[in-house]
Amino acid sequence: QRVVVSLVRHCGTCARCGAGEPTLCDARFPLDERTPLRSAGGGPIVQGLRTAAFAEEVVVHASQAVPVPPHLPRLDAPVLVLLLIVVLMIWSSATDAGSRR
Repeated sequence: QRVVVSLVRHCGTCARCGAGEPTLCDARFPLDERTPLRSAGGGPIVQGLRTAAFAEEVVVHASQAVPVPPHLPRLDAPVLVLLLIVVLMIWSSATDAGSRR
């Protein structure tokens, strides 16, 4: 199945996820502390933005793999994901700012 990788990593169980705010997830993940990726010399490879966006294959948390409907053209999916991320970030920022008032 084709997937796109989202920048949003979430646990689904913390208070923020339970409130429908996965972009504000409080959880720490094993991938935050230690990367399973190694260079040819054995050193750690750190994933930029938690996704390794320019790689052909990546290691990410399952919550970051978003299925792509089979009927969606190959190049449309990444554009839609970028738009979704921007909308979620704006919505989360507004929601978070509103909760601090």
